[in-house]
Amino acid sequence: MKCDGYPRTNHISSVLLAGRSGQAGSWTPYTARFREIVTISDPQGRVTYERTTMGTEMRDANGSVMKTVLLDGRPSSAFFSEASTGRAFQISYEPKRKATITHQNSVPARHYLSHRVLSAVGASVVEGISCGGYPVKMRSADGPTIGKECVSLQKEIQLRLDEMIPPIRGNLSTHRVRELFDIKMGMAPPADAMRLPDGFGVSDKSNQPCPSCSKK
Repeated sequence: MKCDGYPRTNHISSVLLAGRSGQAGSWTPYTARFREIVTISDPQGRVTYERTTMGTEMRDANGSVMKTVLLDGRPSSAFFSEASTGRAFQISYEPKRKATITHQNSVPARHYLSHRVLSAVGASVVEGISCGGYPVKMRSADGPTIGKECVSLQKEIQLRLDEMIPPIRGNLSTHRVRELFDIKMGMAPPADAMRLPDGFGVSDKSNQPCPSCSKK
């Protein structure tokens, strides 16, 4: 199941995101690359689909985040979270250059990973950065555990996500692994990379359900 070109995971991190207002310049910026492997299997474990996606992830000192999927080295799609307005955009480069506001926070919030909510189960190191392992839940905080994410609370960054999404409709399950690499903490991304690209039409669907999210 997909929504706006991305697999619909419907997961909830057990490291609860506690919204609190953040000041511009209070985040540690970084640039990184990511690798995401999605494997879809039938009940017998036979792989029916597999895809590896590469891209870039950047955060500026204000807390805005840009995640860009690359295809043959060129931007294909992106997700942009704009800290100053609380808006989130799904950006499409092909076939039509457009940006869709997927949701709008009433108050721009700093998403702080609160270790006071849940203790990490195990620890790991990704690209030299220590992180704690936290369970990922399906649908709600009380839902079944479907995976684990490796999060650095000190640096406020998710380094790795490994989840097995059970069949929602039909009988196919989805295994998704996403990991950052070539991480450069403290490196500010180019200013022009942390905004909507020029010449993109913008539509607002923040209050509308995504039709494809309810379909296989």
